[in-house]
Amino acid sequence: MRWVVLAAGTMLGVLAVWHRDGLTGLLAVFLLLQGVTGNGCLVSQTCVPAANKQPDKPGSDKFKEVEYTEIKI
Repeated sequence: MRWVVLAAGTMLGVLAVWHRDGLTGLLAVFLLLQGVTGNGCLVSQTCVPAANKQPDKPGSDKFKEVEYTEIKI
């Protein structure tokens, strides 16, 4: 995926210079920085939650005794 982001950033950079468009140039710089550094959701898959999290066990502190109050009308 990193190569795709680098290619898209390069293509947008060439188009930004060709058409003298500043907004496209900023997007190209953003994509090139993500591709070169390996940061961001497009490159390093950091937007996905961790899959190796262990479920909470019934004896842990998160599961405390709950008190209920019955309300009669």
